[in-house]
Amino acid sequence: MQINDHSFFTFFDAEMTGAMIKEAALLTLDDGVVLFKEGDPPDCLYLVLEGSMAISKHDTSGHHNQIIAYIHANDFVGEFAVLDGRPRSATVSAAGPVKLAAISREVILKYLHDANAGLALTIKIIGRIRDSNQRHVEELLRQERMSLVGKMINGIIHDFRNPFTVINMLADVIKRMHPDCAKYSGMMSEQIDRMMGMAEEVMEFSRGVTALKAQPFALAELFDRFDRLNRDYFNSLGIALRIAPVNCTVCADQDKLLRVLQNLASNAAQAMEGRANSQLRIEAEQDEAGNLHLHVGDNGPGIPEQVRHNLFEAFSTHGKQKGLGLGMAITHSIITAHGGTIRFDTQSDQGTVFHIDLPPEPPPAA
Repeated sequence: MQINDHSFFTFFDAEMTGAMIKEAALLTLDDGVVLFKEGDPPDCLYLVLEGSMAISKHDTSGHHNQIIAYIHANDFVGEFAVLDGRPRSATVSAAGPVKLAAISREVILKYLHDANAGLALTIKIIGRIRDSNQRHVEELLRQERMSLVGKMINGIIHDFRNPFTVINMLADVIKRMHPDCAKYSGMMSEQIDRMMGMAEEVMEFSRGVTALKAQPFALAELFDRFDRLNRDYFNSLGIALRIAPVNCTVCADQDKLLRVLQNLASNAAQAMEGRANSQLRIEAEQDEAGNLHLHVGDNGPGIPEQVRHNLFEAFSTHGKQKGLGLGMAITHSIITAHGGTIRFDTQSDQGTVFHIDLPPEPPPAA
């Protein structure tokens, strides 16, 4: 978008618009770069020409930033502090590559003396405050739901721990008494451990933490585990499971990455159930810097447009009869904890591919 096409200038006449554009400074930011921090002095109002900006505030502990909103192209950010002169009320950073136009506070205030422009901008800001209040209410409701989920899962873990222990013991007895059943008894134990791990991860997520146990391992081990636990299931659904051979070593939490694959695969299986010639593909490569690039794709119906914008948010579901709507949010939290990113390409009735990028090793624990 060109700066003169930005909606901000609809508040001003042509002469004012031209004068402000002459005073504006263009800048570009890479993904994750902070534009300004909470508490910084006000200097400019920023027009978003391309990309999106994430707005975050300190959580109740004061140590971590929590994203509360996104500002997209053809919108602006930083107006509150510019208007009242007080320190910035939130931190704003680039959510991907961004192109901005910065207009100084002095220039903005100079042209806001026009009554019509000031009134129009005030109405715009009031609308934004109403939206912010709505998001705040939604976040409070989300936190309450997460608290209830955490308590429920804690009770489930407590009640199921003893039965699961007995099942694991019996699987071990079967393995020793009937060596020919070792494969299946081993799968029983792995699935029990997987169920406990999934429950504990939901409890972790409800507390806002993702604890990693990272260590080096051959990626082929992870793919073999996934294949062993899922191939029979996919075969029963008539879905072809295609896992590309890999030969690289990564430093990560293998159990949690397995959960990421399980979440993505389970969603794909539900979406493709009953479709002819369905397949799930898992591929990976490692670049010269040691970064891992993992791809999980299907040829299903694609992700519904209604949920694409908030796919990784908690309780985001569409047309599902089962589940809490936490799988993709937990997947995102696991990848983020590893210092990585996850994104997707999707087309209706053609399929979806998730792209996961992980650094050579996770960042140090906070």
